[in-house]
Amino acid sequence: MDDIVALESCKSCSGIYEYSWLGWTTKIFAGIPTTRPYKVISYVWGNTKPLPLICFSCGITKTIPMESSLKFWKIMTSTAISGETIWLDALSIDQSDPKDIAYQIPLMGETYSQAESVAVLLPSSDKDAFSLLFRLGELASIINTRKLEFSRNEETLGGQDLSQVCQDFWSLLEEFESSLHKWTYWQRAWTFQEWALAGDISMSWEGTSVDGNITHVKFTVLFAGTLMAVYKLKFHQYATIKIGCTRGEAPRKFQSLRRLFPDERAFIPEDMVPEREAQFDNLMSSLRFGSALGLRSTKVGNKARFERDPPIHESFDLNAAMPTSPVQRQMERMVMVLNSFGTTRRQARFEADLVACWASMCAINYEYDKNDSFAVALQKVMNVLRKDYGVRIFNFLVNTEGASGEIDLQILQYATAHKQCNATNNHYFHGTPAFSGRADTAIHFRNAITQSSTRVSLNSSGVPIFTVGNGEIENPVLLDDTKATLLAFSKCLSGQPDTLNFTDVLENVTGVLSDLSPDQLKSRMIVVIKLGSKPAIDADVALRAWVVFSADTNLSQCFIAREGLNGTLVIAQPSQKGHRLVAYLTITDQFSGTHLVVADLKGTIDMTFVTPVRGDQVNSANLDDRRIVWRVDLEEEEFVAY
Repeated sequence: MDDIVALESCKSCSGIYEYSWLGWTTKIFAGIPTTRPYKVISYVWGNTKPLPLICFSCGITKTIPMESSLKFWKIMTSTAISGETIWLDALSIDQSDPKDIAYQIPLMGETYSQAESVAVLLPSSDKDAFSLLFRLGELASIINTRKLEFSRNEETLGGQDLSQVCQDFWSLLEEFESSLHKWTYWQRAWTFQEWALAGDISMSWEGTSVDGNITHVKFTVLFAGTLMAVYKLKFHQYATIKIGCTRGEAPRKFQSLRRLFPDERAFIPEDMVPEREAQFDNLMSSLRFGSALGLRSTKVGNKARFERDPPIHESFDLNAAMPTSPVQRQMERMVMVLNSFGTTRRQARFEADLVACWASMCAINYEYDKNDSFAVALQKVMNVLRKDYGVRIFNFLVNTEGASGEIDLQILQYATAHKQCNATNNHYFHGTPAFSGRADTAIHFRNAITQSSTRVSLNSSGVPIFTVGNGEIENPVLLDDTKATLLAFSKCLSGQPDTLNFTDVLENVTGVLSDLSPDQLKSRMIVVIKLGSKPAIDADVALRAWVVFSADTNLSQCFIAREGLNGTLVIAQPSQKGHRLVAYLTITDQFSGTHLVVADLKGTIDMTFVTPVRGDQVNSANLDDRRIVWRVDLEEEEFVAY
C-alpha cells in the first residue's frame, strides 16, 4: 500500500471526508461533530509524517500527520460496521491551523463524551493488553449472563464455577492495573481522555493475528464489577457466591475498577459525597449502598411500606441522568478525570499537553500554547480554576520559585486517590488529597523526601502571608538518623493503632526510610513545629506538626506563617523578591492519615479526624470523629510570598 490515500470526497467539495476501500466506507467529520450518532477513534499517533490525502471528487490534496497509509487504513476499518461516521483528531482537527487547534481542544471533552462509543486501536506493542482485556470481557460476560444467581444468592450447580469466574475477574483486573505502565496506549496523554469519557468502548489491535475484536468492553466490565460489589455489600457473610474478597475489601476493589474504567454517567466522585454518608452506607448496606460505591443511581425498597428490594442486577443504573447544573457537571468531571489520570505516568509530544489533555476534558478555558512548559501550563489552568471557578485546590509541596505559594508541580500525585498505608484492608481514603487536604502518610512522606531540590522558576503576583506569633520551630533532625526521625515524627502523631483495622503508621514511615538511599536521607531533614494555644498557659501545651525540607535550609531565617490562598500554615523565609514558602505543615493521625493544617482569618484551627470504617470489621472505639480546635496568633503585617 503506497503512502498516499485516496478519498471519495473531502471538506472542500462536500463538507465531510469520505473514505472507501473494497466496499467498506467511513465518513470523517471536518471539524467538531455536527450530527449523531458518531464514533471517535482512539489510537497512538506513533512516529508521524505528512501523509497526503487526494480527493477523487475535486482533486484537492491535503496532508495529515499519520504514521503510514496502512495505519490510516486500520483506523478507517476499526469501526464495527461500514458506513459509520467518525471523528478523527488527525483529520477532523486541521493540524496545520493553530486557530482550529486552539478552538477544538477545549471542546474535546464534549466530543468524546457525546460519542456513541470510542473505537480503540491498540498499537502492535500492546498485544498482551488486548489479550488480557479480551479475557476480562469474557469473564464479565459470563458473570452478567448469570446475574440472576446473584439476585437469588444461589450458585447454579453444574457448568462453570461462578465463584471461580468472579475471583478470576478481580485477579485479572489487578494484573491489568499493575501492568498499565508497560503498555504504550496507557502511557500516552491524549488517549486518556478518549478512554475516560467514552460511554462505551470497542477495541481492536494493530497486529495481524489475535483473538478478535472486543465490543462493549467498558459497559460489560463495569456492570459485572458493580453486580459483584453490590451483591457482597448486601449479602455479606451470607453470600454463597465467593467473589474473592470480604465486604470490607469490596469498596476498595470497586474503586480500583472505577479508576481504571471511569464513567461519569455511572459514578459520582467521592469528593462529591459526604464521607459520613458513604460510611453509613458501607455499614448499613442492607438499607442502602449507593454512596458506599459512589453509584449515581440506585434502587431500594421502601422499608416503611414493607417493599422488597429489587433484584441485585436491577438495583443500579449505569446510564443515569447527569446533574443539570453545568458547574456541578464540570466539577464532577474534573475530580473524576484527575483521579483516573494518576493510574499511570503519562507522556506527550509537548509538555503542555500533559495539562491540556485533562483540562480540555473539563472545558477549562485558558490560553493553550503547545510550547509552554508543564509548569507554565499548569499555572495557567490552576489560576483559572481558582480565580474564575472558585475551586479550592490544596498544595502539599513547595517546588517552584516565583510562585512558591501558588503552584505545586506534583499536584497530579495528590489529585488521585491514595491508599491508606496502614489500613489492614488496603483501602483508599475517601476523596483525593488535592480537594480534601488529607493524604496518605507514607506517600506524602516519600514525596517530600524525593522531590527535586531544584525549584522551577515561574512568574506570579504572589500570595499574601501572615506571621504566626506563638509558634516555635524545633531543632531539625537529619533523616539518615532513623531513631531520631521516628522520635520527632511520633511527637506529631495522634491516635493509637488497634491492629485490627490499622497498624502503627510508624512502621510505614520506617519502610520509606529504609527504601531510600543514604544520600537522599542526608539531603533532607524533618522539623517539628510547635503551635502554642491561646492563651498558652503551659509551654508544653501545644499542637505539633511536621515538615520535611532540604538539609541546607537556613532555619534562622524561617518563620511560621498562614498563606492566604487556602489558609494553610507554612514555613516561609525572606527571598530576593520578598518572601517565599519553604514547606507546608502537616499533622498525622494513626486512623485518618496526614492532614494539612488550615487556619481561618482569626487563626482558629478546626480539624476533624474521621476514622475510615469497613463493613466487616468494626471497632466501636474508633467510630467517633475526633476534633481538634486550636488557636494561633496571626500578626497584622502582611508579606507577599513569590
